[in-house]
Amino acid sequence: MYTRKLFNVFRDELLLSSSNYIVHVEGDNLIDVVPYGRCPNHLYGERTFRVSANSVGGLYSCDCCKFQREGVLCCHILKVFDAVAVREVPGHYILPRWSAEKVDDGENVKVAGEPLQATHITSQGRHAVRYHAICANFAKIVRPFMVEDESHNTVLKHVDAMQVELNARKDGGLSSSASQVQGNVAQTQNIAGAASQGADSGVKDPAITKRQGRPILKRIKNPLGLQPPKKIPCGYCGSTEHNTANCPSKPAKKLTKEL
Repeated sequence: MYTRKLFNVFRDELLLSSSNYIVHVEGDNLIDVVPYGRCPNHLYGERTFRVSANSVGGLYSCDCCKFQREGVLCCHILKVFDAVAVREVPGHYILPRWSAEKVDDGENVKVAGEPLQATHITSQGRHAVRYHAICANFAKIVRPFMVEDESHNTVLKHVDAMQVELNARKDGGLSSSASQVQGNVAQTQNIAGAASQGADSGVKDPAITKRQGRPILKRIKNPLGLQPPKKIPCGYCGSTEHNTANCPSKPAKKLTKEL
């Protein structure tokens, strides 16, 4: 029904509808949708919205005007649907632009189940539909075979043949004989085969060599000079906690002179 993106938006609104409760103002025709205090809503905040409902005609409108802005029902109307036992979204609330119905290429195009005459779609629009359909179909066909080199070369071979034929048709010099088409295909096969052989003949990765010079952390010093000062060891015992002048292991000097 909806496209994938709009379905995600509709799903979020449906989940948000459970964070509200309703208050009947005038029966089932005028209903206030009030959010629960313990369920914060990041889209609508703590505001109360009023929904006007006409269950007979299937018309509903909300003060938030989400449907008028974005074309998707808000959580307030969905909460009213649950309250008045509406089990199916009315068809006029599903816009054709958000529908996932298939669009056929032809004179009579159908969008969301409604046929459109040839005057309702321009030639540029028809060309866009054809282009996107071909791109989607081509990607669907070749995507599973892109992991193998041989399959990739096969795809390139046929793409080159198709390009040669289309260029000849564009220039007006295409012959209707099948021999010329087969000759173009054979030519592109030879070109693709030669290219694949040339790509695989003796081409290897470069040899891995060790980088020359010292590492960058040893070559470049910190310009701010924030390294801790180097401790000078004691010249007598080798400890960095003191120097030679106050070394406890150093013998005391004799204070008396020999007579």
